[in-house]
Amino acid sequence: MLLRTHRRTLLFGFLFLAVMLLAMAGNQAQLHAQSSAPGETVPPEPYQLFLSLISVNSGQTIPPQQPLVYSSLSVEGAPTDRPAEAHPDLNLSIRGYSATSGHLGLVNYGGDTDPLAPQIDGMFGPPRLPGFKT
Repeated sequence: MLLRTHRRTLLFGFLFLAVMLLAMAGNQAQLHAQSSAPGETVPPEPYQLFLSLISVNSGQTIPPQQPLVYSSLSVEGAPTDRPAEAHPDLNLSIRGYSATSGHLGLVNYGGDTDPLAPQIDGMFGPPRLPGFKT
């Protein structure tokens, strides 16, 4: 009877020790993603940012990608039926122009804009917006 009680005590002690070790293994040191300086996207102290680490090893290997192959295209026929200097679609001075009574300037139709788009005034030296005459 004493031996059975002793075994039971050892078993409970071992299980308690195993549970404590597993709890300590799960309570790892918490890692900071990066230092938080004012004005950055990481929240300032005392907030902390924790990132999860997920690792999967499925045992499958990814096949290598095939190399990209490019070839040239051929142009079908001549681009125009006459030389460029005699073609009104390519040489606009042949068509001429006519004066307009409409607004002589740039028109803003609203909508989204691209702040990184090239600006017309940057095409000239010194930078300026050209005058529209007709």
